[in-house]
Amino acid sequence: MTLRVFSVVLLIVLARDVDAQVTVGGVAVDSRLKRPLPCITVRLLGADSSLRASTRASATGRFEFSLSDSGAYRLRFEAWGFHPVVTGVQRIGLGEHSALMYGMWLYPDLDTLDRVKPRIPSIDVPPLLLRFEGRVPQLALDRVGDVFVRFAVDTAGRVDTTSIVMIRADSPDMDTMTRRYLARSIWSPGRVGDRAVCDLVGHSFAFNFR
Repeated sequence: MTLRVFSVVLLIVLARDVDAQVTVGGVAVDSRLKRPLPCITVRLLGADSSLRASTRASATGRFEFSLSDSGAYRLRFEAWGFHPVVTGVQRIGLGEHSALMYGMWLYPDLDTLDRVKPRIPSIDVPPLLLRFEGRVPQLALDRVGDVFVRFAVDTAGRVDTTSIVMIRADSPDMDTMTRRYLARSIWSPGRVGDRAVCDLVGHSFAFNFR
């Protein structure tokens, strides 16, 4: 009889512990293209912007934090080569589960190119170069441009070609060549401690036409 009573009490305590959990999660979405933002870094901040936890969204943009206390939180979304996006304050009570869709547009951080350079890939193809046979060399000087592209790198360093988004391209030729190049390139994947994780990257490429 005593054992049964103890079991019931234990179940009640466990149920209370489950109810005491706070879950903050959702899906990160590109607000312009209406598609998930894969492998974006998500940081959970306190109302005072102090870091509480950090995670990496899945290939479908989904993420979740499980907490033991209620309170006010912000979310900060980060991707290499882009300005971070920070949400407003959310207040979550004990036992509540927040699962929202977070729409955003990531703006390239063009002033911090030095931070992007270390992500230049180890590639199994030559550097990007478009060649147009038969062009007069003097005219080729007018065909210089660049692109800025967003893409996800998996844990093996390969680009998920379905994630490629051309943010800026000076010509359709550059768009096509960049996609071909990325499909054959190998990058340094993101890391959490000693573990390789997928990563969302923004990168610029320069083109020379000759």
